[in-house]
Amino acid sequence: MEGKRIYSLWRLLPDDMLADVLRRAAPRDLAVSRCVCRAWRALVDDRRLLRADLLPLSLAGLFIDYSGLPYTNFLARPSSANTTTPYQLPCTSVVDHCNGLVLTYHGVLNPATGGWTPFPGPPPPPRVPGTDRFLYDMYLAFDPTTESSHYEVFVIPIIPPWFGRRRPSAKLNEDEDDAEEYPGSAEWPPSPYRLSVFSSRTGQWDERKFVRENEAAGTAADVEEEPLKAKRKAVCWRGALYVHCQMDIIMRISLSDNKYRVIKPPRDLNMSEYRALHLGKSEKGVYSASLEGREHRLRVWLLHESPQDSKTKWILKHDTGRGLTVPSLNLDQPAYHGPWIFDGGCCDNHGGSNDEAQQNQIVGWNSDDDEALPFQTPQVDDRNTDTNHRYVSIEILGFHPFREIVFLHRSWSRGLAYHLNSSRLEDLGNVCPKDDTLFYEELGYIECAFPYTPCLMAEFSQQYLEFSDDED
Repeated sequence: MEGKRIYSLWRLLPDDMLADVLRRAAPRDLAVSRCVCRAWRALVDDRRLLRADLLPLSLAGLFIDYSGLPYTNFLARPSSANTTTPYQLPCTSVVDHCNGLVLTYHGVLNPATGGWTPFPGPPPPPRVPGTDRFLYDMYLAFDPTTESSHYEVFVIPIIPPWFGRRRPSAKLNEDEDDAEEYPGSAEWPPSPYRLSVFSSRTGQWDERKFVRENEAAGTAADVEEEPLKAKRKAVCWRGALYVHCQMDIIMRISLSDNKYRVIKPPRDLNMSEYRALHLGKSEKGVYSASLEGREHRLRVWLLHESPQDSKTKWILKHDTGRGLTVPSLNLDQPAYHGPWIFDGGCCDNHGGSNDEAQQNQIVGWNSDDDEALPFQTPQVDDRNTDTNHRYVSIEILGFHPFREIVFLHRSWSRGLAYHLNSSRLEDLGNVCPKDDTLFYEELGYIECAFPYTPCLMAEFSQQYLEFSDDED
């Protein structure tokens, strides 16, 4: 009780005096004080005490999730690669990332500040008949530039390919009563769309209904024909969450009015050759990209949204034509590590020491400078094979959040950066988390990657949530 009485003495200070006190705090402490209560947040925001450099405006590296490993690795760019990481990295799988916050299955973490908010429990099951056997993905929505510093976590259903194989009268086991089936002829996505949403404002999971503003993408039966894919991406842009869903549609969820729109994939997408559509956010907004055929034809689209009639269309931004020319890389050469290195954080990621990586840098990414040097390794005659005449697989890791750059990886072993404006290819370094060239052959593949942009404006923890509840 005495602590609360002392804590409330700040209310006796005039706003000008309190603002002068807060202005003297260190940037991180000021970001923490903004989350103490609504009055302090309003004071900090109205007086513009927080600097723009506290916003997520720089790229620190890539979170990379591998099949066969229980935790996500962090590939740090040169400017943030040092012997002591400034970030508190999660020792678990990263489910999503949004503007500096990291989503796991158990809660939300801010690696730049150490703030952590655990979930009160798993998402509640849906109350829609026939959907109890659906799968789910979780996505994070957070925009530190808005008036609210709160975030939300959305649970998006996935119709499994085996869903329609069970007859309505079938039973999962002898003790189970006949379950009502979700009809395959039903529109998908449905309207209203019941979604489980976690709000940091309430600290609870709630069910919310979202009304679709345009036509459906198809039916539930259409979705059942699609095989399951790796983790799809979502991006938060200008008050909306764009989620890459089944049938390669983008669901634009408005964060202010509980409405959503269905955005279909680019019309000129070669459905017979492309492997996967990749959604991301970059310099000018929402982007999508695809790699097609054995020649690795890279195409990138920019989403254009008309403010007058809310119509959307994909504009082709870049096309490599015949494909990407990917140099071969001898994995036995001394300069194997490259400029970007693994930062283990709280986990031992087996990524080699920082000193060793610094000594063995090869010509590659040197900064966010447009004049960065091109990839320089020996060329081979066959553009699709390495020195052992094996097929070279190229996949997309993600988009640079502030520059028109696409991050790629070559056969799960080497990271690349492709500049859309100059068509230059740069080397990032080793994206295999062990100094073992057989790692990716034995354990599988890269499941997903998330560009990480540190944010100091989003400081939160259970302690600050309790203070806010007491005072507001």
